[in-house]
Amino acid sequence: MNLEVFEGASTAKEAVDAGKRARQQRFSLYADLHSPKGIRALFTHLPETECHSLANQITQAMQDRGGFPEFLAHKVEEAAGLPFGYLDQPYPYPELRASLYRAKRLKRMADARGEAAVEAVGKRNYAQLEQACLGLRGVSEAFYEKAVAKLKKLPRES
Repeated sequence: MNLEVFEGASTAKEAVDAGKRARQQRFSLYADLHSPKGIRALFTHLPETECHSLANQITQAMQDRGGFPEFLAHKVEEAAGLPFGYLDQPYPYPELRASLYRAKRLKRMADARGEAAVEAVGKRNYAQLEQACLGLRGVSEAFYEKAVAKLKKLPRES
């Protein structure tokens, strides 16, 4: 884990929680960019019960304010075929940069179409788009293409 993740932590608990939140964000980025069909699609190669169990654990960790514990991160890395410690490292810059560019282009396109863009793209997808502009979530090529197709059907606001 990078030291800047722990900046501002004055206790060990705060540092551990910061690490969990950083892993949670990195997993969100990974899932957004590599599995546009959802978390379970990352683990379809596993037996059904194992896939279901892991997806449930991930969902619970993502919904919990506590973040993504280290044991779960390593379990996910192994199941997804990622190198050990992948979720503890900064997200690969070229992928993150490409996602940021897609997000910002899409956000400009959505802003030009006003409130109708939120309805066209969907509230959850629009929330993901807003977070992607900050680097907290990701915009995959598939997500980008679908959203662009929906937005092009809408007229621009003057």
